[in-house]
Amino acid sequence: MASWFLWIALAVFVARELWRNIPPWMQRQLVPARILRRSAAPASETDPPQQSSGGGDSARAQGGRGVADMTSLATLAGKLSSLFNLATEKLRLECDVGEDGEAKEPKGMDAAFLILMRLLRRIKKEAPQTRDDEFCEGAEEDKVAEVRDVHEALEGMDKLFELADWAYDEWPEEHEVEGLERKDGTGEPADDGKCRATCLRDALRGIDMDLLRHEKIALPGCVAHYVALDQKQKLAIVAVKGTSSLEDLLTDCCGVAVTEILPGPFAPSSPTEIRCHDGILTASKRLASDLTALVEDLLLPAGFKVVITGHSLGAGVAALVGILLRASLPALEKSPPDALKVVAFASPPILDHAAAEACRDFCTTVVNQADVIPRSSLANLAVLRSVLAHAVRPRMVERGLMPEDFGSAGAFLQHLVDGDDKEKEWFMTPEEIRTAIAEALAKVPIEDPEHLYVPGTVFLLYNSWAKETADAEAAEASSDGKEKIEAADPPAHGVLRLSPAARLLRCVELDLRMVLDHLSTAYRSSLRELLRGGAGCATGEGDPLPGSAPALDG
Repeated sequence: MASWFLWIALAVFVARELWRNIPPWMQRQLVPARILRRSAAPASETDPPQQSSGGGDSARAQGGRGVADMTSLATLAGKLSSLFNLATEKLRLECDVGEDGEAKEPKGMDAAFLILMRLLRRIKKEAPQTRDDEFCEGAEEDKVAEVRDVHEALEGMDKLFELADWAYDEWPEEHEVEGLERKDGTGEPADDGKCRATCLRDALRGIDMDLLRHEKIALPGCVAHYVALDQKQKLAIVAVKGTSSLEDLLTDCCGVAVTEILPGPFAPSSPTEIRCHDGILTASKRLASDLTALVEDLLLPAGFKVVITGHSLGAGVAALVGILLRASLPALEKSPPDALKVVAFASPPILDHAAAEACRDFCTTVVNQADVIPRSSLANLAVLRSVLAHAVRPRMVERGLMPEDFGSAGAFLQHLVDGDDKEKEWFMTPEEIRTAIAEALAKVPIEDPEHLYVPGTVFLLYNSWAKETADAEAAEASSDGKEKIEAADPPAHGVLRLSPAARLLRCVELDLRMVLDHLSTAYRSSLRELLRGGAGCATGEGDPLPGSAPALDG
């Protein structure tokens, strides 16, 4: 009997802990409100601050005319279902339809993906110049050149990235703020010149900025952000937090392209009807509604320039907020582009092609190397799926590597094990892979209204695979532990200026570092290395890569 009581007590304890970890906005929809009122607990730190009008959570979630309430589980389910259905339709290939006309999943796509990853790893090790040549040719095809004057192109972006990263509001004890100087009352560097802080307000005060507003909110379709002022430079920073919670992830995942009718153009000759990321548009409309009076009645009349920035989800919201404000505020129509600018670090694809191109004058997107988030679109997945289905799978069948029985499964596993063996024949040559990608890209139309792109002018920070491979080999032979760590996560050494639909952004770069390259630490490292070294080429020695495109100043 005692054991039964023990199990019951354990079950109650687990259920209670699970319930406590469910966000409050979700709890309210899972049980009747009267039950929650009886057992009302103190407000969670993740609850949004109450508004003076008494609107609370629901007012914030439903704020803005025509904005969907994404805290509704039914609304979320509908949006996620729409994305799934759209993905099923857009990613369907000819080989997905059987003889009876019914849809079917091609066999071996997961195995083909592993084969392709192994093949690209071998190319990186044995023929890295192939990928480097692809970068150069991609730049030429898109009429883009390598940036030589890195300092002019990326001026101030290292400090701006720190401000964007602070929006995450994660402060270890005595956090040292990298890349920024703390000054004393005379304007001179204080102590060792390094800025240390335990909270956002303290950090901003250390660089002579004032925190005007800080909204902490955790709801789907809403984003946390802060507004800071630099009185001396007449500069206002709006920094938007990226993905760090379940609610942010749900906003990310509501990624169907929807139509938005703007009240006016946001740039010369820009469209007033745009297609954009559903979840990010919802968050952007709420934030733009909150900022409109501040920008129109206070910042612009006082002569402040506004810079909206963010990382990841925050970058996408920043770009769309910039578009919404420019389209709705008459004062910005006649202002120069630098009156309101957007710098987006690692933005996901959020705009149709026409809108992404139209905001190039005031919006800059920074992409670090193989970062998968700016390339995470249905169009790019369609390209990858086409390569797997039409190039990799047929070769697997031809060589008996399709794991359909014990024999072929053994051959498949043996191929994965022997993938780095230089003595083995190439599964596909680097040239065959390039041809397969080019054919897949030709099948995916850029102007498809369901396909989204990163906004504005794109600076792609990249490293030569040839240099990366050479550094890794040198580090392997070295006994220096620090050198091995740096070789495992190398920063960028070159910069390309691209258009939103450049070929280098229209396919996922399958590299083992494509997730690590999205992290704040990777962006910080690349920006710092580029601005410190000043080289605008992948060699890091001031000379362009062999066969590279002409250089662009600035």
